[in-house]
Amino acid sequence: MVTGQYEQLTPSVRIDPGPPPSTARHLLGSLVELGNPHGEQLDLLVDEVDWLRVPAGQRLFTMGEPGDGMYALFEGRVRFLIENETGGYVTWELDAVGVFGEGALLTGEGRSRTAVVVRDALLARLPPARFDELAASAPGVALAVAKRVARRTVFRTQPSQERLSRHITLIAPSLPSARLEGIVEAIVAGDQPHRRPTVIRGDDLDEPTLTSLLASGAGKPAASAGPVRSAHPNADDVLVVLGGEHHHLAETALRQSDQVYVVVDPRYFEDLRPIADFVRTGIDPLAAPTVELVLLHPSGTSDAIGTSKWLSAGHFQSHHHVRDGDGTDLRRLARHVGGRAVGLVLGGGGAKGLAHLGVIRAMNELGIPIDAVGGSSMGAIVGAQCAFGRSWQQIYEQAEQRWDSWRLRLDLTVPTVSVFSGRRSRRIFEETFGTSDLEDAWLLFFCTTVDLSTFSLTIHHHGPTAQWVRASASAPGMWPPVVDDVGHLHIDGGQLNNVPTDVMRQHHSGPIIAVDVFAKQSAMVLSPGAEPAVGMRHFWRRRTREHFPGLADTISRVALLGSLQHQVAAREYAEVYLTPDLSGVGFSSFDRIEQAVSIGYQQAIEELRPLVGELAD
Repeated sequence: MVTGQYEQLTPSVRIDPGPPPSTARHLLGSLVELGNPHGEQLDLLVDEVDWLRVPAGQRLFTMGEPGDGMYALFEGRVRFLIENETGGYVTWELDAVGVFGEGALLTGEGRSRTAVVVRDALLARLPPARFDELAASAPGVALAVAKRVARRTVFRTQPSQERLSRHITLIAPSLPSARLEGIVEAIVAGDQPHRRPTVIRGDDLDEPTLTSLLASGAGKPAASAGPVRSAHPNADDVLVVLGGEHHHLAETALRQSDQVYVVVDPRYFEDLRPIADFVRTGIDPLAAPTVELVLLHPSGTSDAIGTSKWLSAGHFQSHHHVRDGDGTDLRRLARHVGGRAVGLVLGGGGAKGLAHLGVIRAMNELGIPIDAVGGSSMGAIVGAQCAFGRSWQQIYEQAEQRWDSWRLRLDLTVPTVSVFSGRRSRRIFEETFGTSDLEDAWLLFFCTTVDLSTFSLTIHHHGPTAQWVRASASAPGMWPPVVDDVGHLHIDGGQLNNVPTDVMRQHHSGPIIAVDVFAKQSAMVLSPGAEPAVGMRHFWRRRTREHFPGLADTISRVALLGSLQHQVAAREYAEVYLTPDLSGVGFSSFDRIEQAVSIGYQQAIEELRPLVGELAD
């Protein structure tokens, strides 16, 4: 056994005595990627490999650096990533007995990927010089390794779509574990029968036992303790449940988790500090789990408020509002945990966007849940109200009262900045959303704006609902830009990305249903030589059907040009992409709300009904 060559290893990675000699020969001889070495080749491996114990959260090697050896994994899991300017993406994960890291030794070039350990791992590593000796003495081994490198180069360069087992930790630092039972039952009941997790509770567990269970898969022996495991040793999902009485197990559980859900009672803000302590630090970001906050509200809570204070207590990737004992909320959380939550993305389109109400109605009737919502422009207006728990009927009634064409004309002004002053619309948004923040919505929600000060699309998950939904719907030229607290000007997000399915996909792993109300347009064609009618003549020409399009319709079409490049990509990110034919409904035809809703409803019923088995709860 060679030691002392790897000073670059982090202090937490340690040389291990390894399994007993007979077990070591059995393990190393089972490496099919090396042609099941035997004889002199197996003797070389047994004598020359270093056995390493690497805790979850540590980096083995970094993309671009020289190869320090070939690795074989026998316990745990290793994640491989291609790093880029945005951080990087996972190309694959190895949680079976297997070999990796040989490519850099064969080519003499730097590592093609970064490798991080996400389960406590037992590894064997063969130094570069010994790898060369092994390849020279066993041509079959060299050929097998070369084939592996070639296959990996072809098939392991894109983001991984593999569904491996998950380690989920449900932890309530300031609550007794009994408060978690409703959530546990929902997660177990909501998963597919063959994927239901094994539940491990903190009672009667000590740290070594929990470590062993998590490292090897619940109920499965470690490789170093006996025969080699199957091709997928961690085939079972595991749900670890820890209450405030299990502080001593928290670090062990969190370090080896893929998903962490921190559960709090939002009434008690004095618990902020212990919450922050539970969000783990000191782990390589590429190996870190997703950490999400669950705010467990008392039964019957009508409004979730103060969410921003809790989110400031830690680096949470997401959050969920759940009313204690509420079956709808609990099932929604279970779908998020299981990667089956349904995301709804609603595009902009002025009065055409009222068709979204018909889609929401159809989903309700078909039993297809809405677990997360995002949108731009009118899609943001409808989506935000849906996210705050309002029914499609309630949104319909508000639209009839507040967005009709005649009332909008009361906001007309001298068009030095915009056609409408925005004073009335601002009042409407404030009356609709009050002082709530986006993060207070019962469903996860985002909307988009275009920041004119930075020439960029901005995604809003947090902040005043009335302000950001209004900004998302502020079509340039029609309404004035919205100025934020640092002086930046924001307008309609649909100018750059009208149906932001890509944004939903970045934060959402479940199926996505998108609605594009602008996909089908009537032809904007007039008789050759037609002259524009201005002023009152414009309204007279409207009756004779030979007229130039109105200012609102022209601006909406020009705005659409900026987001056309996203249309093809938007379809690719969505499992269902609805394009109701609203060519007969103008951008400002708010008097045709009934027609728009009916069109959206009919198409949604037709296209979603065959998918009920896949999407319904």
